[in-house]
Amino acid sequence: MDLDAYIRSSDATEADIARHAGCSQSSVNKVRNGVGNPTFDLLRRISEATGGAFTPADFQPSPRTQSEAAA
Repeated sequence: MDLDAYIRSSDATEADIARHAGCSQSSVNKVRNGVGNPTFDLLRRISEATGGAFTPADFQPSPRTQSEAAA
């Protein structure tokens, strides 16, 4: 399940996940929107904060992020 789907289907907010994952709300938002290149450790901590509903394998970079990386 991607992070956006998890947040939409639960009572959790980006801030709740960030607090449990020990990161900023901005970091959770970037993962939610497929922006940037998060570390595996960050993805793992977000996974733990969601009880495993989101996994590191669920992270999908946005098409823009992929094209920027190729440039």
